[in-house]
Amino acid sequence: MSHDDIRALLQLQDDPAMSCDEVNALLDDQMRLVEQRIAELQALRKQLRAIRSTCAGGVCVGDCGALESLRSATGASWPTVR
Repeated sequence: MSHDDIRALLQLQDDPAMSCDEVNALLDDQMRLVEQRIAELQALRKQLRAIRSTCAGGVCVGDCGALESLRSATGASWPTVR
């Protein structure tokens, strides 16, 4: 949660007679942000696994399939070490 959101919760706490709908709205917003971040991280994990699967290991960096995969994905023309 951001500092602003925490401040907002603390201010809401100062008015005990107030409806808790605002608290729930803030928490719902936070849950949506967390769900979005989880989806982004899961997509990143999938990409990293795919890149990792292109390198069997045991070869020099110049022949690394993972690095070649990254070069291809970014269109970069990194020098190949031989």
